[in-house]
Amino acid sequence: MVACIVKLYTQSFVMSAEKNLSVSFRVSPRFKRLLEASAAREHRSQTNMLETLLFAYCDEHDVAPATEAQAQTASRVQGAT
Repeated sequence: MVACIVKLYTQSFVMSAEKNLSVSFRVSPRFKRLLEASAAREHRSQTNMLETLLFAYCDEHDVAPATEAQAQTASRVQGAT
């Protein structure tokens, strides 16, 4: 995983045409302290730190977002139960 983070850290990122979205969730005090410390150590914002870690995890484990059609199907299935 460290290799992926280093790879992401050294890559040049292309800005996306997508709009940024707001996400809100609760975390433990320990998670918040670790996020703050990790982001400061890497000279990143907390948001960028989370994005970098998530993208590295997804790259390493071949995780891809669902297509719009898959998301709609899943939404209908969840509503039916």
